Amino acid sequence: MTIATAASAGIAASPTIGVLIAVRMLQAVGVSAIQTVGFGVATDISVPATRAGYLSYFQMAFRSTTLAGPVLGGAIAQHLSWRWCFWIAFFFGLLVLIHISLLFPETLPPLLGGYYNPTPIQWITNRKQQHQSSKSNFDIQRNRFKRMPEFRDPYRYLLLPDFLLVMLLSGLYVGAQGTFNISMTYLFHDYYNLQEQDIGLCFLPQTIGSIIGAICAGRVLNARFRKAGKKFDELNNNTDEKTAYTNKLPLDFPLHRVRLGSVWPNAIAAPLLTALHGWVFEIKAHLAVPLVIEFCVSFNIMFITGATKALLGDLRPEKASSVSASNCLIWNLFVYVIVLTTCQVMSFALTGCFICSTFPRVIGSMTIYPVTKAIGPGWTYTVISLLMMVFNLAIVLLIKFGPKWRAGRQESISAPK
Repeated sequence: MTIATAASAGIAASPTIGVLIAVRMLQAVGVSAIQTVGFGVATDISVPATRAGYLSYFQMAFRSTTLAGPVLGGAIAQHLSWRWCFWIAFFFGLLVLIHISLLFPETLPPLLGGYYNPTPIQWITNRKQQHQSSKSNFDIQRNRFKRMPEFRDPYRYLLLPDFLLVMLLSGLYVGAQGTFNISMTYLFHDYYNLQEQDIGLCFLPQTIGSIIGAICAGRVLNARFRKAGKKFDELNNNTDEKTAYTNKLPLDFPLHRVRLGSVWPNAIAAPLLTALHGWVFEIKAHLAVPLVIEFCVSFNIMFITGATKALLGDLRPEKASSVSASNCLIWNLFVYVIVLTTCQVMSFALTGCFICSTFPRVIGSMTIYPVTKAIGPGWTYTVISLLMMVFNLAIVLLIKFGPKWRAGRQESISAPK
């Protein structure tokens, strides 16, 4: 948070384009950490029966601000200056940083009674407890942070088949929605002759779809999990009926089926609507048509990403931030390399136009426009739709083999060394 906030001020005051790019890269490091830690916090304070709701709301905040940003940023830049976009981000980040430092408590369970990152109230409470105990666990907890962090942890989850499939499925859908954001400016300009300020308003349907989708997804997924937990307790004669409220889920609990089984309608609707989105530009349908489609696509994608994020948190709740780091890595690679490079290769086969770039995000922004120009938005989004349909097979594989992979991993952990 400190890095992202300070970088916002640096961007606003940057004297040259080179300095702006360098500080912008630094800001990306801070922002990525915020998303990873936020996922960990949401997982720490929730149980499986409530986790989808927390993570959906958390995801809604990121998605809605990302989509609403062009509207607010365009208005600020037009009436003030682009630098004011980052000055406002700096002052807002500063307020949030103060709030977190003073009022936001530690959420990681092993550290709740320790000294790591306490609020003033926690620090005072812990000092009293330390004086009352001759040999407390505070020194043990402090020693934990004298060790070097295990930077390889996030990458290990890429080697686990169920984690990797969940991340690829989620990344594909986020990547598909990313192509909407990248292509909106020129599609609405070329096909509907809209100007920049009007185009900015066209991001609102996606924002509204993400907000409503997150609210609905959280409630539906939570209700489904509570129902499945209750049924599991009845079948196993669990009188306390608390399976849905414990992070240590039994190995015979159908976790993958419960989380992913309810998103099939969304996994079918999103690809079909994505293909339709491209063809409505080809036929120059009424402006309201693509806007409604973008709303519906965002709504359905929030269900899928909400379910996948909740599943990742359920699989390893004690390492949620590490899992989120892996997921963010897959998201970025998928959004700007796999999905868009596939379209780039198709464009090369048809037109001989191939653009090379080092940075994934640059690949995305540079590729989607020439691809759409070469083969049209209809075929471009049809290809993306087909990719989404193919990767829906991950849901089948996870429901069928996920329990086996999960049980095998637990057995390897429990086996004597």
